[in-house]
Amino acid sequence: MAAKIRLKKVGRKGQPSYRVVVLDGRKPRDAKVVADLGYYDPKTNPPSFEINNDTALKWLLDGAKATRAARSILSKAGVMAAWDAVARGGAETVKAQELAAEVAEAAQAKQEKKTKTKAKAKAKAASEVGKEAEPAAEQTTETNEKEEKKTKAKTKTEATSETAEGETEGPALPEENEKAEEAEEAADKEPEET
Repeated sequence: MAAKIRLKKVGRKGQPSYRVVVLDGRKPRDAKVVADLGYYDPKTNPPSFEINNDTALKWLLDGAKATRAARSILSKAGVMAAWDAVARGGAETVKAQELAAEVAEAAQAKQEKKTKTKAKAKAKAASEVGKEAEPAAEQTTETNEKEEKKTKAKTKTEATSETAEGETEGPALPEENEKAEEAEEAADKEPEET
């Protein structure tokens, strides 16, 4: 938006008074107001005005352009001098420095808000994808469990068939292995002798 600080005419015919406002630069003089900065009354002698300096300086630092009439009023209020000092980098007043810091913080907060919004959107998309993946993950875990049960059942049947044949389960001790070998050799020799 091309923001402009300008005067908005209020009052009746022949008795004008103005409000100092921030508007979209592409809109007409009496369009919808973005921000109200103060007023200007040219009927009094001398002409009177009241400007919210902090808000006006923030808008100028954000890039709003002031019209010639609005610039004149802002100059009398001291806003243009503060803006010029901040723009040149040698802010003479502490208030101008504080306002510049506030504007920078606001811009940073706006950027952080955008990044948080993007992060939330990514997390939401990931959770939706995760929800779709959960049933598939559950199916894979179920199939893995079924396969494990099948392998356990096979090993049990193999173990029972081996024990039925007379073999022992598990690893034997070395002494038992030697005794078993001797018994087998003796059994083999006996039928040959007869």
